[in-house]
Amino acid sequence: MEALRREALDFMRTFQRMYLEQRDIQGLLSIMDPEVTWMGSGGMLPRHGLAETGADLEAELREYPSPFLITESKMDAIPLSSDACIVTGRLCARPVEGAAVAGLRCRITLVCARSEGGMRLMHLHISAPDRDQVWGEHYVRERTLREQEAIRRQIDHVRTRLEERSAELEDLMEHISGGMHQCSIDGGLTLLSVSPSFLNLCGYSREELRTRFQDRLIDLICPQDRPQVLQQLHGALAAGESVELEYRIQRGDGQTAWLLSRGTIHTGADGQESIYSVVLDVTRRKHMEEDLRLSLERHRIIMDQSTDVIFEWDLAADKLFFSSNWKKKFGYTPASDHLSQRLGTSVHIHPDDRDGFMAAVGALTTGTPYVELELRLQGRGDRYFWCRIRATVQNDTSGTPIKVVGIIADIDADKRHQQQLMDQASKDALTGLLNRSTLQARVEAHLMESLGPHALMIMDLDGFKSINDCFGHMCGDAVLSDTAAALRRVFRRGDILGRIGGDEFLIFLPDVGSRETAARKAQELLAAISGILVNDTARLSCSLGVAMAPADATDYEQLFQLADQALYQVKKAGKGSFAFSQSDGHTPAPQTPAASAVNRTIDSEVGALDQLLSQYAMRMLYTSSDIHTSIRKMLEIAGRACDVSRAYIFENAPDGQSCRNTFEWCAEGVEPQIHNLQNCVYADMVDYPQNFDENGIFCCRDIRELPQQNYNDLAPQGIVSMLQCAIRDEGRMIGFVGFDECRVNRVWTDGQARALSLVASLLGNQLVKERLKERLALLERELAQCQSAASSQE
Repeated sequence: MEALRREALDFMRTFQRMYLEQRDIQGLLSIMDPEVTWMGSGGMLPRHGLAETGADLEAELREYPSPFLITESKMDAIPLSSDACIVTGRLCARPVEGAAVAGLRCRITLVCARSEGGMRLMHLHISAPDRDQVWGEHYVRERTLREQEAIRRQIDHVRTRLEERSAELEDLMEHISGGMHQCSIDGGLTLLSVSPSFLNLCGYSREELRTRFQDRLIDLICPQDRPQVLQQLHGALAAGESVELEYRIQRGDGQTAWLLSRGTIHTGADGQESIYSVVLDVTRRKHMEEDLRLSLERHRIIMDQSTDVIFEWDLAADKLFFSSNWKKKFGYTPASDHLSQRLGTSVHIHPDDRDGFMAAVGALTTGTPYVELELRLQGRGDRYFWCRIRATVQNDTSGTPIKVVGIIADIDADKRHQQQLMDQASKDALTGLLNRSTLQARVEAHLMESLGPHALMIMDLDGFKSINDCFGHMCGDAVLSDTAAALRRVFRRGDILGRIGGDEFLIFLPDVGSRETAARKAQELLAAISGILVNDTARLSCSLGVAMAPADATDYEQLFQLADQALYQVKKAGKGSFAFSQSDGHTPAPQTPAASAVNRTIDSEVGALDQLLSQYAMRMLYTSSDIHTSIRKMLEIAGRACDVSRAYIFENAPDGQSCRNTFEWCAEGVEPQIHNLQNCVYADMVDYPQNFDENGIFCCRDIRELPQQNYNDLAPQGIVSMLQCAIRDEGRMIGFVGFDECRVNRVWTDGQARALSLVASLLGNQLVKERLKERLALLERELAQCQSAASSQE
């Protein structure tokens, strides 16, 4: 008890210092119990709770702002229980400033009790002595033991009630989510009880609800929401349903919060009805709804300003809405009603693209959140041009698709340029037929897709070397071009035609039907070639070897070997004819070079770096399932082919203000730089993108000729000279592919620049698709998280 007594006296001294010497109102409130009671001298009414006490202290501070100097203090403490004590005594104090303010003489009775945060003030009574009292008399201490015992019993009773009430509330709060209140069914929705968590949601104390709002929930609700709340309440009561209300309140901190109240009607023992409600803070959800509204408004603004066509398909109404620039771009107004019934037969979609388009529509309407596709749409003059459609599904709260919104972008110029590059990469430059690697890829695809029967023919022009020797290579090139034209005349559109050597050609006839049909086509080809004149008297002839799948073999290499052997036999027998393979169906033994009729080198390909690299790129990038590995391998092939020190790719950040090194290949002995180049800010690189010319090429023989800041950035990487090519998407630079030379100043050839341009275009196309896939995956994860968060809030 003596320790408690000393602790109480220390607490009293702390109180005196904060109250008189420091005038620290917040400090006083921090050592008071939330249910503190305070009685002052004179006519001051008793105060209860921190709000009322704090208001009086603030008023007193405004009237007497100056601190006081304590000139006399005499206090004593009497323990009331194991953790509560009463302190009584007297003190004198005078103001430090302001002579007009009289000195202070008062008696103090203070009750304090221990808590988890230390000693707390429970009750305070300050009084001035009457005129007929002697200042030295300490009457409070002379109270009887009976009075002291009564005070102890009162404190214990109050403490027990508080503990019981706290236990009840804690038990209640364990079984509800969010705040809780009980209100009567009257015009003001009078609050009968509230949980601490509801007070936290509102930002008011229980006493503030009583004094500021008279416990009327309707007065706590923002005025503009009150009529709707009362209407919804009366409707629910009339229907006998549970009560669900959504409204705004102004919190104690001045912020507006959205609350969702879900309640049930309860009839008490006295027959009075009230509503028990669980209350959730849905402010975040409402802000998301407002963001969505603003997003839709921005969407409409963009629809009026964008050069792309923006559309919205209302699935429930089956109606299409589109931005006003549709007619300007396409030259007509599309059908908008009963859209789903019209799409499958629309003449505005290219017939070859219609199936893919309908598959994308089906995916969007059955749950796929995002679709991107390229197709040809009809424009003015019945001309089709390429467009890219990016469409996203909007779902209702149950996850059912209700709208499809998206953009139609004109990519015709880029697509045709890309197609031109792909044609260059996949076709023989002289004849326009497929080159060797593309041939093999397409034939292998057909062999995997269909059992056949198929026919593979290898054709060799008879005596072609003598044509070159006697008439020159220009004549030889003309003969090869005429041969390609003859092949196109003889065979079907779906047949695969290509040049595999100097004067050797391969023809693959998918689903040819029978061996007899293949023989007839071979005869037609012999006749067509014989119609080609080398000069006024000499005519061309050819020899053919034919292998059938699956009768002779089932894969490309086996068929090629068997057709090559059959061709060799025709050549050996006198040329000018054709023969089928005599295979027994087993894999043929490898042939020696002398037994092969095919020369696997095309003169026009030797030294054509851009053609070779583009063929590699097409083969790797468009057939590989691991795009990242293929890109790294492609960089190595290009780097070795050009004999450079380093080959790499930089990709721009989404805002285009910086870039980072994402792929890199280094020659032996060259230091990698990829880990040092992950956040290169263009603003720090002295207008670096301006170095690229109109073709997207940046060629630098000596980096010392660059601006000083560029040189300072590049020199530590060991670079002496460099060649870079921009990666573009819809005309916008999104990164670049580059070669570094770290040994000598280098003169970059036109062939190397063309090769890099082709590689950059192909790599860029694949990178854009890959990043879009990654972005789609990220958006799907974010959508799932938002839906999960929304579900947990509700």
